[in-house]
Amino acid sequence: MITITAPNGGEAWQRGLNFFVQWNGNTPEPVAIDLYKGGVFLKTLATNANTGAYRWSIGFNLLMGRDYSIAVRSTTTGALSDTSDLPFSLIDAPAINAGSVSRLPDGSAQFGYTAPGAGQMTVLGSTNLTTWAVLQTLSLTSDTGVFTNPATPGVPNQFYRLRVP
Repeated sequence: MITITAPNGGEAWQRGLNFFVQWNGNTPEPVAIDLYKGGVFLKTLATNANTGAYRWSIGFNLLMGRDYSIAVRSTTTGALSDTSDLPFSLIDAPAINAGSVSRLPDGSAQFGYTAPGAGQMTVLGSTNLTTWAVLQTLSLTSDTGVFTNPATPGVPNQFYRLRVP
């Protein structure tokens, strides 16, 4: 038995970072880990993994997309395998568009952002760069947008951070 536990659908993994492909299995034999995009085989990530986890350093040579899947398969028993239940995404880090930050006449702060490939993004705010609060979690239908933070009386400065999700 082999059962993939990560990524198993809906994850957003950022290119350029490390993530763990994880699976449960009751086989002592090594497994291979294959990467698919849109159901089409791209490449084998590992051919001799057997610990239940493989550290994958996601390169920038892979295209962003929301249609990736992983297959973990036995290298000796062809019928022993599992594939991600649902697709996962490869994304780039969200960013605030530097020239777009502005204070509106009503005191609200506004900025444009890009979140390539992400389906969701969280905006956090801080007044001291130590304590961060979630301001809003946005569902994204495109890679760009505008965020407006309502005016907060008594708060002269606000710092922002973006994360996925």
